[in-house]
Amino acid sequence: MSRLFRSTRFVRSFLLGVLSTVVLWTYLSSHTILRLVFSHSYDLNFPAIYRAQFQVYILTHDCGRFTSDIASAFDPESVILVPDVADSPACAALGLQQVFVERVEGNSTDDTYRFKYAYTLWHCRNGDKMKCLFLEDDVVMLHDRQRTQEVLVENTLTLFNHEENAYDCTKRGFGWIRSKTTGNGSQCRIYSKPSTECMTYCLTQYEHKQLDYGLAACQNWCGLSQRRFLLAVHGGLSSTMERNRSLVAQSNQHHRPG
Repeated sequence: MSRLFRSTRFVRSFLLGVLSTVVLWTYLSSHTILRLVFSHSYDLNFPAIYRAQFQVYILTHDCGRFTSDIASAFDPESVILVPDVADSPACAALGLQQVFVERVEGNSTDDTYRFKYAYTLWHCRNGDKMKCLFLEDDVVMLHDRQRTQEVLVENTLTLFNHEENAYDCTKRGFGWIRSKTTGNGSQCRIYSKPSTECMTYCLTQYEHKQLDYGLAACQNWCGLSQRRFLLAVHGGLSSTMERNRSLVAQSNQHHRPG
């Protein structure tokens, strides 16, 4: 009986020891992780980093829907509207830079949408910003202007010297942790300038394929690792860019990517 009692006490002491070790390890690990995250973003000049690194593209039909609300979440000088209706009063009223993409009857709806995305990537390639944020006009921004800048900078500053990442900003996560590569979440995407030439060329090769399929396939082909964080959510409206028309850049055809 005494042996059984001693055995029970030993098991209980052993389990308490294991539990204490687990609790201590969890505390120390959490503290280390928090210190790492805090030191990564401590005392950053968010507005300066945002202005230096980010170009924002809003892909829209005629600057309707949520375009005005989306634009208000960013500094005006960092926003470029990408409509496919010329001389839209709604676009003009916003007073922002525009890259017009002409529409002509023709190709499939998938080709229409994919080419517009590819052309915007090509425009990013020829710009002077390191990162380009692509937003469709049916998203709802979750934060005010200041917090939007902070979320963008916090999640896209890499822990190591590596910029070949693609970001899906429609899902919860940590932008500095690699996630599964998918094409879902095209409503809010970030690509670095060095990756845009490869992405543009690849997307133009996927004729009659949906954009989400093309994005995932091209990110893999271009060697991009995907990250994710939550900046915007889908507003629930159907896309106005997937109609029976194909898109041709207003500038000449020889500027077409690929």
